[in-house]
Parts: sequence; structure tokens; C-alpha cells
Amino acid sequence: MKKFLMTFLAVFVIIQNAFCLIIFNESPIAYNDPDDIETIDFLVREAAGYFLISQSDMALFSHKVELSQTDELLTVLNRAIENMEKAKQKYSLIIETAQQANYNQDVIKKLLSFDYQNHQETNDLLPSIFAHVEAILKKGDLNGSYIEFVSYIDAILNKLYVIKDSIDNRSALKMNDIWQANFQYSEALIYGQIVTGIFTKIK
Repeated sequence: MKKFLMTFLAVFVIIQNAFCLIIFNESPIAYNDPDDIETIDFLVREAAGYFLISQSDMALFSHKVELSQTDELLTVLNRAIENMEKAKQKYSLIIETAQQANYNQDVIKKLLSFDYQNHQETNDLLPSIFAHVEAILKKGDLNGSYIEFVSYIDAILNKLYVIKDSIDNRSALKMNDIWQANFQYSEALIYGQIVTGIFTKIK
């Protein structure tokens, strides 16, 4: 029993240390007021949760398509859309809150002087997506990073609705649409993780 409890506690600590390190986590430190930090941090966690659930739904949808399992295709896709719409709502609240908040100038200075090239090369980060993150953060514009991320979400939603229309109209699914949706999910996730990585580094 004691061994079990020690193992459980060890796993719990690992999970706690790994928790909230996926999409935009740590970025709220860029704001000055503790209340703003707490609010944005909570919204970041919620938004990331909905995004990741939606991506999981899309993975299940792709799995069913791969195995020619037509049962519940629309149900799974609708779930992916619903969760991504919820994610967008949360990111919109983040943007609204962030635009009314003041930056922590010490953190902004770290963003301005950060060695982006070294960080990209050391961590072997995808150059094309990293360039988008760098272009915004090196100007100290975290709000702009949130806004750009919503453009990724809009692109995903647009593609999901195209796929939904095909199913609703009983048209043949276009594999290119499914590929593009999965690419867009991956690009958005990488974008958010790169931002998290930078803020984890300067924290």
C-alpha cells in the first residue's frame, strides 16, 4: 500500500509539473495586474482544453474515414465543430481581456531582447510557423499573437464546415479537405506550443 501511494504521488507530481504547458500557457505573465494574469491564465487553460478536445474529435473522425466506418461520422464532426467554437469564444474573451490590460514591461523587455534564432535552432522548431510567432513577439505584441491564433481557428472551422456540408448533402468526402483540416490543427497546435516554449524560457 505504501509503495502504491508513493508511486501515485510521484505520478501526480509529474502530471502537475507537466500541466498547462501546451497552448499559450505561461504567456499571461506578460501582463501587469495579478487579477488580469489570473483571469487570462484561467481562460487560456479553458480555451486550450476545448481546442485539444476538438482536435481529438477530428482524429476520431479521420480514424473512422480511414477504416470506412460511416457510423456517427456527422456526430463526431459536429462535436469537433462545437468544441472548436467554444475554444474560439474563450480566445475571444482572452483578447478582450488582454486588450484592456497593461503589459508587464519587464517581461516585454525580455521578449524584445530574446534570442529567437538560437531558440528556434536549439529546439529544432518548424521555421515557417516559428517565423509567424517571432514576427509578433519580438515587437512585444502578445495580444497580436492571440489574435493570430484565432485566425488559425477560423481556418479550421471553415474547413470543418466544408466537410460538414459534404456529409449533409450526401456528397463524397474530399480527402484533401480532411488532410487540410488536420494540417491546420497541427499548425495551430505548434504555434501555441512555440509561444508557450518562449514564455517558459523567459519566465
